[in-house]
Amino acid sequence: MKGVAMKNQLFLGIVLIFSAACARLFPHPPNVTPVIAMALVGGLYLDKRIGFVIPIMALLLSDLVLGFHGLMLYVYGSVLFVVILGASLQSRKSPATIVAGSLVSSILFFLITNAGVWLQGSGKVYPMTFDGLVLSYTMGIPFFRNALLGDLFFVALLSGLFEFGRKFVIAPNPSSNKNQ
Repeated sequence: MKGVAMKNQLFLGIVLIFSAACARLFPHPPNVTPVIAMALVGGLYLDKRIGFVIPIMALLLSDLVLGFHGLMLYVYGSVLFVVILGASLQSRKSPATIVAGSLVSSILFFLITNAGVWLQGSGKVYPMTFDGLVLSYTMGIPFFRNALLGDLFFVALLSGLFEFGRKFVIAPNPSSNKNQ
């Protein structure tokens, strides 16, 4: 049974990788993609190995088309932290922890990637001072709003799909079919 579950998760992972990669390639509001949500939900619901692979492969696949950039270390690193966050919440999964995890994920991504913008700019974009870092965060706020809303939406969608699948598709209750 464990082998079948792993194969199902692997198939689901492949579907999610291509879905997220496509979501990054098609027109969308800035910072509204399912990648952070997939990282959190993957950590919450999937085997850790698959949970880590899905968002990184989605990013790599779409970056092959979009182009590689200087912030990849920060983007990919923040995604890995989000998977770890999701995995740490697995045993305490509830609607409240999922919403809190989504908020923390968005904040983590915002803090790490905007610090990366500040560091990568080497003083050309923002001064290499504390005020320059604060300015980098301030200038990122409009993108944070979009990311926060997108992450909340996609986390709700994906975790809802996982819960639906777990309840009605993967392990349906045989006694519920008695009256049919």
